Amino acid sequence: MDLDRHSPTAAKHWKHWLKILENYLEDARERMPRPADAAEQPPRNKLSLLISYVLAEIYELIENCTSYDDANVKLEETFNKTPNAIFAK
Repeated sequence: MDLDRHSPTAAKHWKHWLKILENYLEDARERMPRPADAAEQPPRNKLSLLISYVLAEIYELIENCTSYDDANVKLEETFNKTPNAIFAK
């Protein structure tokens, strides 16, 4: 992911990139062989996968996050901002 958080199209590109990642994670989950007992299935580390697909500048935003959900919230706050109506005019 290579986004400029100050770009006026950052929110659009962030939503698209996030959907691609979520689709990939879902597809990978469906393709993995599952043990007979689902409780035996090891948890997938979505945070490490997310980190693998972001640039160093974006990694700096989430480097202290301990879970995928925390990182996702941080990135959502960074890239999906409500536009300032006055500034937009």
